[in-house]
Amino acid sequence: MDRFKLGLKFFAGLGVPVDYAEAMKWFRLAAEQGIVEAQVTLGAIFFEGRGTPRNYSEAIKCFRLAAKRGESEAQFPLGAIYEFGKGVTPDYVEAAKWYRLAAERGHPRARFHLGNTHRHGRGVPADNTEAVKWFRLAAEQGVPEAMHNLGFMLQDDLGAPRDDTEALKWFRLPAEQGNASAQHALGCSHLHGLGVERDEREAFKWFSAAADEGLSESQFNLGFMYEEGMGVAKDLAEALKWHRLAAEQGETESFA
Repeated sequence: MDRFKLGLKFFAGLGVPVDYAEAMKWFRLAAEQGIVEAQVTLGAIFFEGRGTPRNYSEAIKCFRLAAKRGESEAQFPLGAIYEFGKGVTPDYVEAAKWYRLAAERGHPRARFHLGNTHRHGRGVPADNTEAVKWFRLAAEQGVPEAMHNLGFMLQDDLGAPRDDTEALKWFRLPAEQGNASAQHALGCSHLHGLGVERDEREAFKWFSAAADEGLSESQFNLGFMYEEGMGVAKDLAEALKWHRLAAEQGETESFA
């Protein structure tokens, strides 16, 4: 049995008692042999502190070994490490470099993060057209946050011609999976008739779902709808409840 698979057996307790020290021994030996899967696994173990103390320096070292050999599962976490400053000083240029390498190899979440770097100009020039390109690729691979961001940009004429109907499609998919931001956007689309016939009841339904997830903008909107009797029977007590919850998070106006 190869060293990496032996490490997995001890790490997961597959036919043997769980033994993290023994697993780490075999993962290290496999990584030193140049086994990319072992290098990535070791990096993830050190990054997350699973069965061993968290050690970002060791994680970076392991991820770099695999990333330099073109492994997107190592390139992507390196991007996140540099973007969020995990054990290093935040470096948006370095983050964008690793995100791009992983994105070009088809890594879904790297594509989403690369879209964000272009959207906000972090480590690369701000470029909405590039942001839409990468959000679309990630959305087509099923990344909920990319679907929401793509919908937002299509609805706001950012980086692509405005298309409320397509935006609605991209909001609906993650909304049905429980993504609160997409649920809020879908509520706004129904409330304002963007890409769909105006429907206050449907708007209320989606604001309710997002509000239950704690999204302050939807909590405010829900309070207003109870206050005005929009899509639901007027209920001032419920209105006050939702306005208070929104205010506790600093939300004093929304409907956007």
